[in-house]
Amino acid sequence: KRTVSDAWTLDTAQKPYAWQKLNPEGDRPSARMYATASARSDGMFLLCGGRDSSGTPLADAYGLLMHRNGQWEWTLAPGVSPSPRYENQV
Repeated sequence: KRTVSDAWTLDTAQKPYAWQKLNPEGDRPSARMYATASARSDGMFLLCGGRDSSGTPLADAYGLLMHRNGQWEWTLAPGVSPSPRYENQV
């Protein structure tokens, strides 16, 4: 297993569907594996926890949001982070 730090989007408006690699600005999360991700109703993508390359559980949360100009941006979630976790659901 290896950690990754890239972000991709799937364009379903065109046929055939096409994957596009993102280059978001902002506070980029560290490379990880076994993280949890979920789309929120406001359009933000939430990334929580996982494990780093040494297997250490992570205790952070990030939001990924596309601005009106089409630019994607990572934001470190403010406040108290959840306890370290991986392979969980959000």
